[in-house]
Amino acid sequence: MIKANELRIGNLFQGEKFSIARYGIQSDGITAITGYGIYLLSENDNILDLKPVELNEKTMLKIKGFEQVYNSKYTKIIEMYNPDKKQLIRWTLKKEKKEYTIEINGHYYPHIQFLHQFQNLFFSLFREELVFSTEP
Repeated sequence: MIKANELRIGNLFQGEKFSIARYGIQSDGITAITGYGIYLLSENDNILDLKPVELNEKTMLKIKGFEQVYNSKYTKIIEMYNPDKKQLIRWTLKKEKKEYTIEINGHYYPHIQFLHQFQNLFFSLFREELVFSTEP
């Protein structure tokens, strides 16, 4: 469940009627923007029932600029490096423990578990939105 104070316009989430949607606001209410259209969330669509998108290997590889750079029996590393902006973002999975870490320019962020949290962190650090492909 996503806490209402965690959502920012543009955050991605999941719901019962759609797999991944972008959070939005229009004059007549809160919307879910999908690849198929814009849906107005009604009073029956409780915002507390919206589910976060888990930050995992598949999700990380759908973010523009990220690519797998290392894969062994024990560790997998997916990263994005932008030399112009001096950005190095590394997602490391320890396969045995099923734990991962996010490192941004040498700083670790251990409590980031979901895509909307990563979107918010990225935006607050770089003032840019992550570009995410909703294609399967």
